[in-house]
Formats: sequence, C-alpha cells, structure tokens
Amino acid sequence: MSETMTRNKYGSDMEKPVKHKNMASGKEVLGHALGGVGQNTVYALWSGFITAFYTDVFGMNPAVMAGIFLFARIWDAVNDPMMGIMADRSKSRFGRYRCWLLRMPAVVAACLVLNFTVPHFGTMGNIIYAAVTYILMGMAFTSVDIPYWSLPAAMTSDPTERTKIFTTATLGTNLATTVGNMLIPILLVAFGGTGSAHAYFMTAVIFAVVGCSLYLTCFGLVREHVQAPTEKFSFALAFKSLFTNKPLFCIMITNLVINLAFIMKMTLNYYYNNLIDF
Repeated sequence: MSETMTRNKYGSDMEKPVKHKNMASGKEVLGHALGGVGQNTVYALWSGFITAFYTDVFGMNPAVMAGIFLFARIWDAVNDPMMGIMADRSKSRFGRYRCWLLRMPAVVAACLVLNFTVPHFGTMGNIIYAAVTYILMGMAFTSVDIPYWSLPAAMTSDPTERTKIFTTATLGTNLATTVGNMLIPILLVAFGGTGSAHAYFMTAVIFAVVGCSLYLTCFGLVREHVQAPTEKFSFALAFKSLFTNKPLFCIMITNLVINLAFIMKMTLNYYYNNLIDF
C-alpha cells in the first residue's frame, strides 16, 4: 500500500494510506480463505484415511499400497511443474488462475469419491483401479492446488496484502484440517464403522460436496486484478534443469523425501490410534 503526505488540522505532515486499484477487497480475502477450507476438507480425508481404507476395507496388501504411493510421488515430480506451466499459460475471461477453480472442483470431488469406492474387478483389477484413481486424484488435486496458491499474486501487487491473503488462507486450511480430522471418525461410525465400505463412501460424498462447494465459492468471490506478463517457457528446458541445476535437484529430492515421510507419519498415526491404542 502506497503512502502520500497530507496535512492535519495543525499543519503538520502526516501519512495517509492510498489503496491501489488492484488491491483485493475483504470479500476476496475471505473468498480465497474459503477455497483453502474446501481444499483441506478434501485433503484431510484423502491423505489421512486412504491408507486405512486400502488396508482395512479395500483389502490391499501394504506392500502393493506402498508401491502405488511411491510411484505417485515420483509422478508428482513431473506432474507438478507441468501443471504450473499449464496454469501460467491459461487464457480465460475469468483470469489465468481463477478459471481452474471453476473447471476442476467437480473433477476433484468425483476422484475423491472414486478413491473411497470398492469395485468388484477381482484382485488385480482392484489394484489397477486403486492405482489409477489414486494417481488421478493427485493430478486433479494439483490442478487446483497450484492455481489456488498462485492466485494471491494475481489478486494484488501489494506485498503486504499478499501476506494477508496467504495468512488468512493458512488459517483456513489449518482449521479445515483440524475440524475434518475430528469429524471423519464420527461420520465413519455413524455410517457403519471404520470397517465399512459404505461408511467411507458416504463420508467421501459429504466431503466432496463440501469441498467442491467451497472451491466454487472461492471462484465466485475472488477476482484477478494483476495481469502478469506472459513469458515463453520450454518444458524440455525446465525438465533438463531438474538435473543440471544442483540446488533445484536437491530441493526436488528433499520434497520427495518430505512427502514420503508425511505419508509414513499419517499411516503410523492411524495404526497407533486404532491398533496399538496410543
């Protein structure tokens, strides 16, 4: 926010804030935060309970499940930058990033429900189904996640305002994670118990509807005020830089390790709470 000098009634200089035309309103800041609530509502169920669903309800071998998770994390190393390029190159009357909050929420919701559905394709067929739907869910989630967190840069050019938007969104995501992790076990019990496929399916439907609705609310309330310059980008050059740029390569490997550690943590949390009675 810029400052201009004005004079008070005593004739002394004082600073008066002037709001830029491209600054986000309070409604837009709230709308962006609601998008974060929707995002983590979905993520709380998917990341926190998919492991228990796969082993206890789906009947998947833990080693097979670990293989699916590992492949998905490796694929993320390709999918994430690819999605970032697609978002940056988007051209829409709704804006560069905001349009993804209209296009993809229904896809994310559908993928979430499919992840918590038990098909009847036989042992190998079910494993293929789980692998495909899990990876598709990761891709769908990324297609909203990257544009969502890129949106503040298009909402305002003021660094202070961007910080406010990020801070408010972080509060929203933390709230959604906390409340979601409290509600999920309650809903599972209400719909038939933690060993019931129907319970997971119904819980997924509820969380999918809530998450999708909040994504769309974010789309409706937020506007892009800053037009970023379009730069030519080579995916081949970016992919090559992953291996030639040592600091970037270290960051990529570190991110992969962190993601694997996070999956292990979420898995152990469930089994400590439910099997070891911690």
